[in-house]
Amino acid sequence: MSTSDDDNTAIRSELTCPTCNDYFAVPLLLPCQHSQCEKCLVDPPAMTPQRHDFMNGMSRTSAFCPACNKSVNLGMKGVEGLQRNIFVENVLQRLGFHPGGDGVDGGGPAEVLCQMCEDDPAAPATKACVECNVSYCDECFQACHRMKGPLATHTITEPTLSPAGGPCADLICPDHDKEKMNLFCLSDDTLVCALCKLLGKHKEHDVAELTATYKQKKDYLSSSTKTLSEVSENMGKFMNRAEDTYQEIKSNGTKAKTSLFSEFDRLIQYIEVKKQEMGQQIDQHISEKLHSLTGQMSVCRDQVTNIDGLVSLSKEALRETEPVAFLQAVNCLKDRIAMASTVFPLTKLSVSDTKCELLADFSVEAEVIQYMDFLKPPRIPRIEPTVCVPRRNTLTLRWAPPTRSAVDFYTVEYRGLDGDGLWSVIDNVTECSIILDGLDYDSGYQLRLKATNRAGDSEYTDVFTMNTMPETPGPPLFHRVQCFVEVNTVKLVWQQGEGKAAIDNYCMEYCTENSSWEEIKDLSECEYELGDLEYDTHYAIRVRGMNRAGAGDYSEIMEFTTWPPVPDAPTLQPEHCGGINNRYNVQWMSESEVKIDAFIVEYAQDEG
Repeated sequence: MSTSDDDNTAIRSELTCPTCNDYFAVPLLLPCQHSQCEKCLVDPPAMTPQRHDFMNGMSRTSAFCPACNKSVNLGMKGVEGLQRNIFVENVLQRLGFHPGGDGVDGGGPAEVLCQMCEDDPAAPATKACVECNVSYCDECFQACHRMKGPLATHTITEPTLSPAGGPCADLICPDHDKEKMNLFCLSDDTLVCALCKLLGKHKEHDVAELTATYKQKKDYLSSSTKTLSEVSENMGKFMNRAEDTYQEIKSNGTKAKTSLFSEFDRLIQYIEVKKQEMGQQIDQHISEKLHSLTGQMSVCRDQVTNIDGLVSLSKEALRETEPVAFLQAVNCLKDRIAMASTVFPLTKLSVSDTKCELLADFSVEAEVIQYMDFLKPPRIPRIEPTVCVPRRNTLTLRWAPPTRSAVDFYTVEYRGLDGDGLWSVIDNVTECSIILDGLDYDSGYQLRLKATNRAGDSEYTDVFTMNTMPETPGPPLFHRVQCFVEVNTVKLVWQQGEGKAAIDNYCMEYCTENSSWEEIKDLSECEYELGDLEYDTHYAIRVRGMNRAGAGDYSEIMEFTTWPPVPDAPTLQPEHCGGINNRYNVQWMSESEVKIDAFIVEYAQDEG
């Protein structure tokens, strides 16, 4: 279809009376700016709201507008006071549309003849003057309406016909008979006559000449039409995209349905194959039972045959009257009878149960089938606090996958309790656990996670809080100047080593050259007096700090030796003591087992 055909098709609805659904015949302009045929207003068609108002005597001062879907006040003059919609008449004339016809296909516009030609018939008109209200051919226009002087400001348009077949009639003011509406009220945006401005209700309003208003409104309409055309073009492009999207959606829906049915057919095929396999297993199981029982029945049948023959022969022996023959028969039969009585005890069948032990329970599979559905975003995973482990500057987070949900990966987010509030994100976690390392020591963290598949994301879990462990303490430092040994006791003093790790308590260890390390735990102070040590023994001592993170590094080893024990008092030997002149010889003996380095002799003068 050509562009012109498209335009004609689109404009037909604008040129159709909403009451009779036919092209306008003498269109009258309602106060709401919608139009109706004069005949539809004067004598509305049956079964319409206009007809209802007409029958109830309301049509003199009001009319029902289908476009507004309400009654419109027409004023005191009613239909007679309405203006003809000259614009619609002109469009109908140009396009050749007329009531009962099909527009351009049904005929063309009537020819407008020159009103100034003296020839008969007059030449076709090519121009029309709005102010003069005259149609001209080219020759008469040059002769009678040169665009000079006062005529230079006149508005020239294409010639049009009124419905009566003559030139386009002037609009007569509905308030002042025989007065042409040759002015435009700027306040009410409507056509008025000179008397309306001088004496009427537009006396105080601003008015303008039709020519100036015509040009201004034409520029406005031209610009608005251009904008509207662009909107229409964009809407057309949008409709094309929408149509392509519509077709793509239909195509994708068909593909999805085909794929879905294919998957169901594949599942059904799996079920059919599995049904045959499990049916064969039952057949084999029953066959083995029947085979075992059939073998037992066959053996039993043979034994019955043999026993029946033996019974018959025994009966014949009982009929024997000759002792020799009878005794001979008994000797032949007794072993066979004894063997036949014990060879096959008929107490237990080879098959203990007639039921089939192969039982099927598809309740789990049935539940899976019951919940079969299109892929949806996963449900919320569940953090498992009992298996989440905090360590020094690491946190191990573990969670359970969401039930009955397909998951492609998880996203874990964490932030510090005393941070800036921004979440750190770790994407594409495929396992149900993660170790967060490089965290701050002894700090609280908020953690959350979500699951993702092709259908979208789950909601986040509730925020879970964990604390990292503090840093293990550094090695303490001994104050060697303040450490000393006294006999078998040592006084130890130390201080916290480098680092800011909190220390809950200290652990001290000591040993000799011949013993293993012994511990003294839970020392709350940075000093300790270690007593009751062995005399004259070399010791090594070390200290380390403890906190929630565990034990820190040991201090440097400090070594010392305890004193030997105090010797026993020596015994004087008077018999060996004596003096000569100013000298006195003292002799004693020591029975102490302790090594003695030296003796101290003290004496004093006896003043008595």
